[in-house]
Amino acid sequence: MNEPWIAVAADYDWKERVYKTAEDYLQALEKGGGRGVLLAPREEAEARLPEWAGGLLLTGGPDLDPIFFGEETKRGNGPVNPRRDAWELALVRDCLQRNLPVLGICRGIQVMAVGAGGAIWQDLYEKGREDLLQHQQQAPGWYGIHGVRLEPHSRLAGWTGKQELRVNSFHHQAVKSGRGDFLITGRAYDGTVEMIERSDQRFWLGVQWHPERMQKDPMQMELFRRFTEACRR
Repeated sequence: MNEPWIAVAADYDWKERVYKTAEDYLQALEKGGGRGVLLAPREEAEARLPEWAGGLLLTGGPDLDPIFFGEETKRGNGPVNPRRDAWELALVRDCLQRNLPVLGICRGIQVMAVGAGGAIWQDLYEKGREDLLQHQQQAPGWYGIHGVRLEPHSRLAGWTGKQELRVNSFHHQAVKSGRGDFLITGRAYDGTVEMIERSDQRFWLGVQWHPERMQKDPMQMELFRRFTEACRR
């Protein structure tokens, strides 16, 4: 069976003028049956998923510029990469228009949410909530630091037969509830949005954690297997 080629949106280091991504993403795609190919950012007007790509993988990275979801930059927002932001948001909208598979990881789920008309919290801790979980873990990346409740109708719950899983956590931003044309299908126990999807798309799913770092967990790898299947079709 042929491996589908999958576009992996590359990070752009504007200081060093280098395109890059972590090898974990490419390894996870290969274990899922696909082949990842880095897609370097270009001008926003040129943002269209290439014909050779069966789907788009959005990876982790720096914070989003709040201008893209109609807010001024607050103190808790970190470094931004406007060129990458504009490029990835345009790619997400292109994939939505053409019903092309998209999987977003960490920053990727936030790009998907904003691309679908939503917004994100610039900093989860800005309101001083004492009940927030540790979302920037001090444990190894392969280790699940907190639980996530999955909605029974979610794709991941349907694929695995589970409604709860343990995930890692490396973020201080997150999707805002109630804003954007998507379903929230997974939350941490403190209410933080951990998974979004759309039922009107062939495969359109974002997760706040890093499943590519948890490759020994069958539930995490099911995401990549199902994504690769959608890209092959």
